[in-house]
Amino acid sequence: MRKILILFLIIIGTLTAQNTQEVKVEVVSPNKIVKIIKSDRDGLSQLILTGNNGNITVEIKDRRIKKGDTAELMLRKGKLIVYDVSQYINDGGITITGSKAEEIYYNLYNIEFLFLDVNNIEHSTFILTKLTTELRKYKKPFGADDF
Repeated sequence: MRKILILFLIIIGTLTAQNTQEVKVEVVSPNKIVKIIKSDRDGLSQLILTGNNGNITVEIKDRRIKKGDTAELMLRKGKLIVYDVSQYINDGGITITGSKAEEIYYNLYNIEFLFLDVNNIEHSTFILTKLTTELRKYKKPFGADDF
């Protein structure tokens, strides 16, 4: 009985680990819009990267985020890169466009984790180990032909 329980826990752990690694891609053909969607490890937040002819939007959707909160995105890329994204908060998430979205997008290559702190409390952790493959595969709509 004990061996069966251990085997069951190993299977559940493996399935959960694979689920947190999944990256969903939506392609809207007529306009060549690509959305790359990644859920955080708890399944409560979504990181959405949208590209259309070099126009990049970085979104984090989470209904727990409210206007007036403070937020920081943190990436570990050899060193820790921290972005204050408080000005981009709206009820239900964060929407970043323009040069800041482009900067974040390019820093996502070869990143394993993205952390979001809201009101100085760890809020979401995104495991991004499989994201780089999708970023390279769909780089053209993001304007990253030369990458």
